[in-house]
Amino acid sequence: MINRTLLRIKLMQATFALYESETDTMKQLGKEPTDVAPRQQTRLVQTAQNILGEGFKKTHELYCCLLSLIPEITRYAQEKIENGRNKFLPSEEELHPNTRFADNLLAAQLADNEALHKLRETLKLHIDWTEHADVIRNLYADITQQAFYADYMQSDDCGYDYDKMLWRKIVTNVFTNNEALADIIEEDNLYYASDVELVCSFIVKTIKHFDANAGQEQPLLPLFDDLKDEQMAMDQMKDIISRWSTYQQLIDQHTKNWDLERITLMDRLIMHCALAEICSVPTIPVSVTINEYVDIAKAYSSDKSGKFVNAVLDQTAQELIREKKIIKAVVLR
Repeated sequence: MINRTLLRIKLMQATFALYESETDTMKQLGKEPTDVAPRQQTRLVQTAQNILGEGFKKTHELYCCLLSLIPEITRYAQEKIENGRNKFLPSEEELHPNTRFADNLLAAQLADNEALHKLRETLKLHIDWTEHADVIRNLYADITQQAFYADYMQSDDCGYDYDKMLWRKIVTNVFTNNEALADIIEEDNLYYASDVELVCSFIVKTIKHFDANAGQEQPLLPLFDDLKDEQMAMDQMKDIISRWSTYQQLIDQHTKNWDLERITLMDRLIMHCALAEICSVPTIPVSVTINEYVDIAKAYSSDKSGKFVNAVLDQTAQELIREKKIIKAVVLR
């Protein structure tokens, strides 16, 4: 589930969190020779890896939390229909409601999904949707106002695939934009805003993989497709901190002609992460690393950060290649 793009974002976030909590020590670590003792450097590495691991856990929790909304919203729709029928003087529409949404086959399968139930127990989610009826009600109202919902309810086409298609649209268009949902999750997950679109894309992928014949045994996406990716991330986190002064010198060397006061902390941290990948992961082409971190700079730093980060990383990488300090399968441009 966690792809290389999200992995890079998590590395950047963990680096930022460590720097914020250990600012003075990290500044000392950037000097050569450093005044930071080896034991303290080891502590910084362990702290950074713990922060990174917690970030991965939060991503998994968000995946589980948002996926759990599907049966919960459907349950609310079912209760709403039943309450209408039980009124003292129900309307014709309440007596004969359109139950297509409430009878959605994908939602019913997910409600009984063994993997989701097990995941909720394992992660011990802090959010229990049964305690947030107002959020469920708000999401349902948002869904029913969508044009694609009206088309679904009125369409002659029906079946499992159409039910899956509806929820893919809901996850993409409603879950990513609903303020009530964002407010409640951000109380528990500081990275919700940066993670939600990617995590929703994972949920859409999960729904696409659902098979009616699998029933309640339908598997969900694992946190990592390959456990080697998690270890690679931890190794990169260690490299970022262990070689902090080396990367700091490279950044300083290639920013001499820039106004240092205008270089943001986030730009510097992003370049540390990028240089660690360039220097420690030989299987990823330099151009891929630079392009990915330029996109991160554009998204998480200032408007001009993309151009700046690209220029500095480009110059630094070319120098490292010329000096044969790195060997890549694909040489930058």
